Amino acid sequence: MTSMCLKPGINNVFITNDKNEGPILVLEKLTDNKIHLNFTLTGMMALKEPINEKLQTFYLYIFLTYQHGGRETEVISSSQIYCDKDILESETLNFTTTLTVPAKKLYSNQDFVWNYYSVKIAYIEKEAEDGADLNFLVNGIGNSLFQTKLNIVIKDGESYE
Repeated sequence: MTSMCLKPGINNVFITNDKNEGPILVLEKLTDNKIHLNFTLTGMMALKEPINEKLQTFYLYIFLTYQHGGRETEVISSSQIYCDKDILESETLNFTTTLTVPAKKLYSNQDFVWNYYSVKIAYIEKEAEDGADLNFLVNGIGNSLFQTKLNIVIKDGESYE
């Protein structure tokens, strides 16, 4: 069986926020918070269809999710990037995106096993058209470029001591 993979490589992933305390992301109660995600895509100029040698455009979807007790994955925030032919003419490309965590989506029952926040970067060749496509991207593994849990601490007010 022959297979090919038109996904780019990914490296230099850096996740932070405005109240960063080392590797722990600090979110503030009663306010909307922002998580900043920076990463580099590589191998872009090599992503050519084997028959016509044209660069293969694609979409990246970045999801901030919360896993509720091993039963449900809730999408808290998302972002999308269309990688067109102009973008693909670079060998590497740095991306930055910001994901918002609304105050009403701050969950205090995190245990990092059953209940946790995570970030996923997913690849797809066409734009997601409906909830079924997004569900496939959030829960599928074949389109994933990167996925990790986030170590988040929720604190009150302005004091971070």
